[in-house]
Amino acid sequence: MKIPLSILVLLLLSLLALGQDSGDKTATKTFGNSLKSPDGIFTVAVGVDADETTLGLIITNIKTGKQYPFYDVLPSILSVKWTLDSKSIVIISHIRGGSIASIAHLSNDKWDDYTPEPWIGDYYGVVREIIHDHTVEITYRVHEKPQGDSDGHYYTCSFIVNTNTHTRSKETVKEIDSDAYERLNLVEDKN
Repeated sequence: MKIPLSILVLLLLSLLALGQDSGDKTATKTFGNSLKSPDGIFTVAVGVDADETTLGLIITNIKTGKQYPFYDVLPSILSVKWTLDSKSIVIISHIRGGSIASIAHLSNDKWDDYTPEPWIGDYYGVVREIIHDHTVEITYRVHEKPQGDSDGHYYTCSFIVNTNTHTRSKETVKEIDSDAYERLNLVEDKN
């Protein structure tokens, strides 16, 4: 027996409403499809809050029906991916001059956030993300503003983030020329 999509959507919205914590922002609309975690316990979807003023993530435990408090993100989401252990979500968002990675991590039944930015440069964008069990390899292309008559400096900045501890390892910075910088496609160009 096939159930019409409109009935399934209403059922899902009803279940989400039951799991909401009235003390937190709640979501009213989602956009596109939800993304199931590798272990099949959670889904994440992009949506807006009840006031329809803030874009964020709607994270739901499929088994219990619990919807976690609305998770605010930057307005232009480019990519949303689960880590393989299903405990973290890697979000790539557009910012002026590039993009940035942030990580939502489940700890003590709450989603905490961490934004691993490059430690150099004025403009940067994510050019690579490799998702593992509880780590994420992130590579940024970085532009340092010009000083005087120079064109500035260009780099790649790479590191591995442990999503459980928010620690970084294997940090590298390599200077590149402006042509190499321009050839590095941002994550948004690949999706």
